[in-house]
Amino acid sequence: MIGYFDETFDEKSTTWVAGHVGDEQAWKNYVADWKLTLGNRKQLHISRLRRWNKPYTRTLLSRLAPIPSQSGLHPFVGGVRTADIADLIAGTDLEHYSNGYVLSLIDVTSQAVLSVPDGEHLEVVFADRDQTRERARDALFAMRVMGMFANSMPQLLNSDGSTKLAKYGFMAASSTVLFDQADFLCYALLQRHRNRNANSERAEWCRPILEHSGVLGDGLLDRDAARNAFSEVLKKKP
Repeated sequence: MIGYFDETFDEKSTTWVAGHVGDEQAWKNYVADWKLTLGNRKQLHISRLRRWNKPYTRTLLSRLAPIPSQSGLHPFVGGVRTADIADLIAGTDLEHYSNGYVLSLIDVTSQAVLSVPDGEHLEVVFADRDQTRERARDALFAMRVMGMFANSMPQLLNSDGSTKLAKYGFMAASSTVLFDQADFLCYALLQRHRNRNANSERAEWCRPILEHSGVLGDGLLDRDAARNAFSEVLKKKP
């Protein structure tokens, strides 16, 4: 199994890490259908779309939205409210973690690993960005090599003691359409959170991927869970 994930930030409100997981055939199905639907476009960079007032844009998003689930991919979402944890490390040398990226990444990766049956393994690939690469590498190293959560979540390990998280890596999102689905999902989650009544044009036009993926809730860690989890991250940071 392999998962491709992207992230999005709103420094004043939330951070999201999201994407889909599937086997090789599911990803082949996705790539073929996604490219066909994109037409002359090489990729979908949803934050760069300029024609939000054009019916074509809404039609394109509505046609792309069901492709991940129809291809056999499964969505995973992790989100954190910045305000829930910012005070824990304000003024410290770890303040750069306060936007919630690490918690979101750990949450979404844990969910994905927990979905893997005993004896099987998962590879996760994240969109490579200078501002998040080192933080992601720290967290994933802790999860895979140090058994960071083995005591509280033994399901992260196979019955033989090996970790289900077999491999992790980073790839330029601009080099492949594999991250398009994650880019779309992250953006839809951010728009939905910014517009709680889902009444903005962008929230409405992005809604189909949430509906087809079955991601209808906030997907946010509650405040206590976020604070407790972040305290553990700080204790066990490599």
